[in-house]
Amino acid sequence: MTELKRVKQYFAKIQKAEEPPAQRTTSVNTEAATRILKADLSELVARLEDRLVREPLPLPPQIDPDAVAEFDYRRVYATGRLRHDREMLIGPRMRDGEQGYMVVTPLERDGDGSTVLVNRGWISKKMGDQRARSAEALPTGEITVEALLREPWKKNMFTPDNRPDKWEFYFPDVKQMAAL
Repeated sequence: MTELKRVKQYFAKIQKAEEPPAQRTTSVNTEAATRILKADLSELVARLEDRLVREPLPLPPQIDPDAVAEFDYRRVYATGRLRHDREMLIGPRMRDGEQGYMVVTPLERDGDGSTVLVNRGWISKKMGDQRARSAEALPTGEITVEALLREPWKKNMFTPDNRPDKWEFYFPDVKQMAAL
């Protein structure tokens, strides 16, 4: 086989690979599909707004993981003491171009002895060390926290595994964090 013939075959294969597959005829009523999506979105927004305006519920000692979806975005409250000695920083997390962490602090409740993980928000990397924070940022004594009950995040394929033995967390794994 001549060199020229091999080159022609090579380019013929490339051209064939670049050709689009046979066109399939699909009929979609985009107007109807858009109407359905808007209705679903409107229903979701209405449901979440309804949950946000309701009075907060006292958080029960035990939460059924299967029922959390029914209470997603529901305001709840719990009273106890924040365990700053067991604080977990999840990150890195970027905010306005600055690197930092989400702060998760266990709230130890009096009476039933249960513990709740409280996402206290974002802090900059330089505030990751508790000694850099003000006393107001680390409240002591009994406090009442009002928050939104949320479904746990799901880890995506790009997120590394948490390393709880080194207190390194890249996503909030509630079961793993609660075991610490």
